[in-house]
Amino acid sequence: MKLLKSFITLLVVIVIGILVYFFVYKAEELRKIREAEARQLIRFDLNHINSFTLARPESSIVFERGIGRIWNITAPIKSEAEKEELQNLFSSLDESKILYTADEKPDNIKIYGLEKPEYYLAMKYDISNPDTLFLGNPTPDGFMSYVKFASEDRILTINRELTNKLKWPARSYRSRTILNTIASDITGIEIIKENNDKIILANTGSNWVMQHPWKLNCDEKNIISVTDGISKTARTTLIEEKTDDLSQYGLDNPSLVFNVSLKYGMPEKMILVGKRWNIGNRQLWTAKQFDQDLIFAFESSLVNKLTRKPEWFIDKSPMKFNIERINRIILETGNNSITFTPSLSVLLCSL
Repeated sequence: MKLLKSFITLLVVIVIGILVYFFVYKAEELRKIREAEARQLIRFDLNHINSFTLARPESSIVFERGIGRIWNITAPIKSEAEKEELQNLFSSLDESKILYTADEKPDNIKIYGLEKPEYYLAMKYDISNPDTLFLGNPTPDGFMSYVKFASEDRILTINRELTNKLKWPARSYRSRTILNTIASDITGIEIIKENNDKIILANTGSNWVMQHPWKLNCDEKNIISVTDGISKTARTTLIEEKTDDLSQYGLDNPSLVFNVSLKYGMPEKMILVGKRWNIGNRQLWTAKQFDQDLIFAFESSLVNKLTRKPEWFIDKSPMKFNIERINRIILETGNNSITFTPSLSVLLCSL
């Protein structure tokens, strides 16, 4: 009887052990695997990263995701980032795949140059814990670099050409335009001239209207010309990264200021326009965003449009009708009136 009880007890312990293994240990193991797989999927996915730092000994670059499709550089300069360059960096890292594991459980990471790495990519995610990719020494053949994630013990190798991008200067990643937008994103324009004359234009969703100095519909063709010109400020030329003397560009007392409102809650952009600036045979205007350091110059054509009189912006057609929406027209001459109403076949006319 005692032997039977002992056997039953042993059997119960074994069953409990199996249950603990499968429901606790195994479940935890599976959870870690799923977490690792999820982290692997978003590791270099720019859509899931909300900020990251390219850390280097001479000058680190800090990037933060803005609203909409905008990325910003917040240090060492303040500028919008060129998203295409960021996408190229992360897609290249992602597509390269880690070619092989150099060391699964290294005893000494110093030999890989990973004890105190000078270069690393620190990423903060929307849906995962932060992670950092440390860059070590080149491999003996010179074609690869040793790398290690903070979240893992193993030493990996990656194409050295790609990790060289981590060493690019900040100017390689900054936006090459004073105003990174497209015409269809613009919802409003406020123009302030030297004499403080103001023109305010707004997109109601169906059409553009002038809100100041008059409340009138805008000339669609002219507004398209302006918004298209604003979106094409990608043709700007960078003059200087930063200056302590804005007066040399006429930006201490701007000749023109215009504010651009954008969709999707993207922040309003204030552009200061300074003075004429000749580069070769081109006549440009100096300009900068109010809250950024970079000094640009852009074509005169946009300034010429923005400095037009208010009359240029408004719709000058005295009468506009959509024939499909008219159900009756009455012409009155003296004591007589003529009424026109549509029908399926002919337009009825009665005196």
